[in-house]
Amino acid sequence: MWEELKQRIGPLDPRWTAFGLNKPGAPSTPAVPQNVTAVSCGPGQMLASCDATPRATHYRFFTQENELEAELVFAGSSSTPSLVIGELQGGHSYSVYVSAADEAGQSPLSQPAVVTPIELLKAA
Repeated sequence: MWEELKQRIGPLDPRWTAFGLNKPGAPSTPAVPQNVTAVSCGPGQMLASCDATPRATHYRFFTQENELEAELVFAGSSSTPSLVIGELQGGHSYSVYVSAADEAGQSPLSQPAVVTPIELLKAA
């Protein structure tokens, strides 16, 4: 399939990514983000961050609720290596993963960081 695709579309054609592949003519993708951390920063919120990755133009953040979700959920992207992620279930444990991306594609996912966002206190 690879050789057939190379004969039919150019090395920088955006259809490569539609097939789930990186563009063969593009520069290398960024390295996997390192030192991922996550801290609760408010009721149902976390601040996720990682070290800056060379060549990355943006970062993609994913969460997984450890008690309920088997699949990763896209939480958002940022041009900086940090993102406040909201609408989380307070008191539940979450894993957060980060990938670094540029015009060539997306890195593999980082090792996860785990956090338990605080719950919203209810008035008595």
